[in-house]
Amino acid sequence: MIREIPAIRAIGLACAITIACVAAASADEIPAPAPVVVPETKPAAPPAPAPAAKPEPDWVRQGLYFGPAFGVADTDGGTEFGWGLHVLYRAFRYGGFQMEYLNLGPENGESGDFDGLYLGVMPTLPLVENLSVFLQGGGIITSDEGDAGVGGGGVMYDLPLAPIEKYLPGGLSLRADYKYMGFNDAAHLATVGIMYRFGFVKKK
Repeated sequence: MIREIPAIRAIGLACAITIACVAAASADEIPAPAPVVVPETKPAAPPAPAPAAKPEPDWVRQGLYFGPAFGVADTDGGTEFGWGLHVLYRAFRYGGFQMEYLNLGPENGESGDFDGLYLGVMPTLPLVENLSVFLQGGGIITSDEGDAGVGGGGVMYDLPLAPIEKYLPGGLSLRADYKYMGFNDAAHLATVGIMYRFGFVKKK
């Protein structure tokens, strides 16, 4: 019985040492990190589209116009029947270039007519659909009276001709205008006319 005591003590000591080692190992163990919780995020909204450019009215037409005009001429010879042939190239929305043959009636005291060739520019302002106002500025070349500056203005209306577009793809425009010609004896011409818009004319 007495001999068994040292053995028991040895077993107890071994158990105590084992427990102490396990406790020390547990104390030195690094705890596992806590899981990271990522907050739920909403997808970023797509960038707002850039504002679209304001389209130009599709009733403003560019291109070539041609047609006659008739009216009243006032020269040093008095009031006469006047007429002209207009050629207009509307190069952009706000203007174009003109070439016109103008006839202001019989020459005062002469056997021929008072006529000439006008070249100029035509600043144009669209007002409402199909209706524009314009100014005129340039010069006229004549064989008898010499050259002179020209100024004036008028209105132009594009006729809505949808029922006959098959036959007139370009369309027709009405025109009323006034011109002042600065000769030594000033001349005036007021006309109304019609112009055909050729088929290749594009809307702008």
